Amino acid sequence: MKKSTLLLAALLLPMGVMAQTLATFEEGSTTIGSITGSKLEGNQQEFVIGAENPVKDGLNTTDKCLYIQTNQVIDNDPQVGRPAWDSNAFYITFDEPVEITDDNRYLHIMHMKESILNNWLVYAENGDGNYVEVARGTAPQAMVWFDMVADLKAVLSEVKSIRVNLDGNWGTIPDRYFAPTKFYYDEIVMNDQMFGRDAKVITDNNILDFEDEALTTERVRYTQQAPEYINSLSWVNSETAGVNSTFTCAYFKGNTVTPTWWHGFYFEFNSPVNTTGNKYMHVMMRKSVLEMPNVQISLMNMNGAQSNPFVDMPITTDWVDYVFEIPESHEIFNGMYVKFNAQAPTTECYIDEIFMDNNPNPRTLPSAVTAIENETVELMVVDGCISICDTTAPITVYNTMGQCVYKGLSPTIHLSKGLYVVVIAGVSHKVFVN
Repeated sequence: MKKSTLLLAALLLPMGVMAQTLATFEEGSTTIGSITGSKLEGNQQEFVIGAENPVKDGLNTTDKCLYIQTNQVIDNDPQVGRPAWDSNAFYITFDEPVEITDDNRYLHIMHMKESILNNWLVYAENGDGNYVEVARGTAPQAMVWFDMVADLKAVLSEVKSIRVNLDGNWGTIPDRYFAPTKFYYDEIVMNDQMFGRDAKVITDNNILDFEDEALTTERVRYTQQAPEYINSLSWVNSETAGVNSTFTCAYFKGNTVTPTWWHGFYFEFNSPVNTTGNKYMHVMMRKSVLEMPNVQISLMNMNGAQSNPFVDMPITTDWVDYVFEIPESHEIFNGMYVKFNAQAPTTECYIDEIFMDNNPNPRTLPSAVTAIENETVELMVVDGCISICDTTAPITVYNTMGQCVYKGLSPTIHLSKGLYVVVIAGVSHKVFVN
């Protein structure tokens, strides 16, 4: 039996007027159109409109929401099969197609789920039944409200129905099957606001330099794509004599011929990057060995569309600044792919200094964003200990493999012989313990 719930339908606002609130799920509230659950029997165990909001201390402090409990596998035996990923969804259906204008082009849906799992996806159609993708992404973390945003006008002039896919489990990968999971949705509106209600839009030229671990974590998240790969967003830069003299960088190691065809990095930004006023993107890269032309860089915009890749660049063992023109369709983006073609499991790939400006020429001088030594902090090495004077700031120490070996407030740190990077208040210092 099809699971569905029809809400009290209000008259649609006249076409072309300001923001439209589609659903708040609060007691006594009205909802534009109808909201229905999965059409596949057994796909959703619970579907409750007006359920209690279990987390009210973050972005969404309202009392009620839409709650769905679902699982991607009906039978525990993978050979029996699972429902098609696009059947596990809920639908917002209007009585008549709604014209999409500049005033209501952006669809906002508050979302939270019990586990991060895979992608969320939003589709829409204009009455012909042909759903087209309008947005996709992943949850920043489990059980935290965030704002999904879709640009409807970028793909449609009017909308009759919206389909929200709870989880995009691609293919038939058993590891991505999931047990019954709780999904929550709330505050569904259409307005002229391009960015999410929780967005901290990135506009500064220095997008990622990997020097400040806290800032890197605030801006991007990275999901390990295969257990065979080694990745780090705070790896010590061991080649500082050339164009890149910064202390830390991003690192990838693994045979990218197998097990997956997309490999290296997908930087998913926690907030959008607005490149308006900048024409070119710069990315510094190098590899541990010389191989054939072997890298692709592309951007992912707010609608989940990937730009044509900047391809087949000959990566050398020295740092080189690679430059590509930012496509107009991706002036605002929230994802960046850097895909390597590493032929051997021992090949090491490095990325650093992701920067935007209006200069089409590669940078040939040491980076302008290199960390500067803080002369007010004195570091000494005595009997295998790093002694730090004149600071009360938190201290982080990395070895040459990019691994954090100490984090704390102690001014005296015992370490084995070797080269270390000591980070104090966001400033990096190279220290050798003998």
